[in-house]
Amino acid sequence: MRYLLGAIMTLVLTLCFAWVFGHIPFSDNAAHTLEKSAGFLGIYGIENVEDFYMFATLAVSFIAALLIAWRLTRLIQRLL
Repeated sequence: MRYLLGAIMTLVLTLCFAWVFGHIPFSDNAAHTLEKSAGFLGIYGIENVEDFYMFATLAVSFIAALLIAWRLTRLIQRLL
C-alpha cells in the first residue's frame, strides 16, 4: 500500500510540476540558452527543440516529484 501511495503521489506531482513549468513564459535569454543547449546535443529545428524542452521539463518534474513524494512518505511513516 505504501508503494502504491508513493507511485500515485509521484505521478500526480510530476504532472502538476510539468504543467506549472509549461506555463512559465520564456525570456529571450532563456530561449537562446535552450537553443544552444539543444544544439550542443545535436538537436536542431524548432519542433525538435520543443521536444527537447518537453523531455527536459518532464525529467526535472519527475526528479522533483520523486524527492517530494519520498519525503512525504517518510513524514507519514513517522506520524503513524
